[in-house]
Amino acid sequence: MNKNPFLMSAGMMLIAGMSFAQQPFTIQGKIEGSPEGYIYLSYAGGAGVVQDSTMIRDGKFSFAGKLNGVTSANVMMDRYAARNRLKYLNVYLAPGNMQLFINYNDFSQGLLTGSAAQDEINKLNRLRAPILARMKTYGSVR
Repeated sequence: MNKNPFLMSAGMMLIAGMSFAQQPFTIQGKIEGSPEGYIYLSYAGGAGVVQDSTMIRDGKFSFAGKLNGVTSANVMMDRYAARNRLKYLNVYLAPGNMQLFINYNDFSQGLLTGSAAQDEINKLNRLRAPILARMKTYGSVR
């Protein structure tokens, strides 16, 4: 069997490249109690940080893009909300179709569905909630 090192190297690079291929995602969102305007999404993309925005119309919005895999993202009503934590929500995006439900007056408690990673974070937060509530009574958590 004749083994060509060039072909083997090219094949390995192709396989490696395929494992890092970006996959599409979509978010269909609903926001209650919100004024019309823009909503922002920031996440790590293939070439660095992606900052996207879309218009809220009749309480609905959508985002679409490409991901290398599961990634942390910030959803904000103000481009700079992550700095001051106002109208800010951290979620974990995954390739595929997701839905995001937000109450404008309780923005940080929004619910993302369709992401297995976010489901795991939600489970962890539910388990932590009674412990954190108890710690607050002792003044150790703000």
